[in-house]
Amino acid sequence: MTEQPRALIAGRDTPLGSALGRLLPELGYPSVVDDGGVRLTEPSEVRELFRRTNPDLVFVTGGWSAGIHTNLARPVELMEQNLAVTLAVTCEAWRAGVPRLVYVGSSCCYPRDCRQPMSESELFGGRLEPSSAPYATAKLAGMKLVQAHRTQYGARYISVVPGDMFGPGDDFEPETAHVVPALVRRAHEAVEENAGEIIVWGSGRPVRDLVFVDDVARALIFAAERYDDDLPLNVGS
Repeated sequence: MTEQPRALIAGRDTPLGSALGRLLPELGYPSVVDDGGVRLTEPSEVRELFRRTNPDLVFVTGGWSAGIHTNLARPVELMEQNLAVTLAVTCEAWRAGVPRLVYVGSSCCYPRDCRQPMSESELFGGRLEPSSAPYATAKLAGMKLVQAHRTQYGARYISVVPGDMFGPGDDFEPETAHVVPALVRRAHEAVEENAGEIIVWGSGRPVRDLVFVDDVARALIFAAERYDDDLPLNVGS
């Protein structure tokens, strides 16, 4: 990359994309651009975005993610949109000559019954959790596409796998929220209603790795500067 690389955030409207937008200028990247609201699922629009912005570094934070309810109710849209974003952004980045790309995967890409704590070597090695399998499969395809670019073209593209993120810009809607904002909302509503308890989904046995979104953003910037390996990199608490 150049001495002052131009960084493009493909997915600025996500909490992680927004965190990158806040932190990149503080961490030595004065030239930061975002997708400007183009449809990242459309290759022609993404191609024009790269032509217009000419980035040296791309963070792929776009796509659609949601909580368990939406994973169960709308698996087609989740898989379709994430596959489309992955293909459009990653492939058009290479065609545009972008030297460095950081693709953001998901912790649900790990096999349902993998060893704990989850090691990167466990990826691609077992049956996925059924409730999130379509979304996870799309994200796994993104990581494989990054590896394919490394193998075929020698591209310095990498993938990272964050834990369950929370922080500014979170989605608190009951149908789509992830675990932390969902719990925050239920606790808030219980206080408002003077309820004696809150009821949450699940057995209480699963263990979550929760990580603040700004910490993930800092880790992505660190990885962009220092990590260059075929194996995806965990970013957790």
